[in-house]
Amino acid sequence: MGCPGPFCWIPRVRRFGVTYGLKMCFQEPGGLKAWLMFSRSEASGNFDDAVKQRLRDLLPHLELALQIYSRLMLKETKAAIYSRSMSQLVIGAIIVDGSGRVIDLNDAARRLMAQSASIEIRRDRLFCKTPRPWPDLPLTLGSATFLPRSSTIRSC
Repeated sequence: MGCPGPFCWIPRVRRFGVTYGLKMCFQEPGGLKAWLMFSRSEASGNFDDAVKQRLRDLLPHLELALQIYSRLMLKETKAAIYSRSMSQLVIGAIIVDGSGRVIDLNDAARRLMAQSASIEIRRDRLFCKTPRPWPDLPLTLGSATFLPRSSTIRSC
């Protein structure tokens, strides 16, 4: 059953010695909201204007913190979706950054590499384990990111 009026909560909290309450709501641009609630007993007295102003001064910092939190949660969600998608692929997928460092690989790639006599990961980089059959084959597959667009990469 909902609260019939804006102050219906007062009798419920008075039994805990709460007489005064202060509630702040803030949100980030994406719509995520947060509330801070403060309470005081009759003996402590109501919140004065100085306390209320200090809380107002905190609002921009709280909004920024909530925005950062929201961005982190979005990144974590995207990473989880990406990870689940990668793990469901039946082909091996290895993700490398611009410098050739291995960022991630899926289970299929791990299985293939465990069985491979040709490719391994050392110091977060892909390496050929077998002698290079072609002199122009990069020492690391990660260096492929630095080849001219017209160049081709041959498999080990």
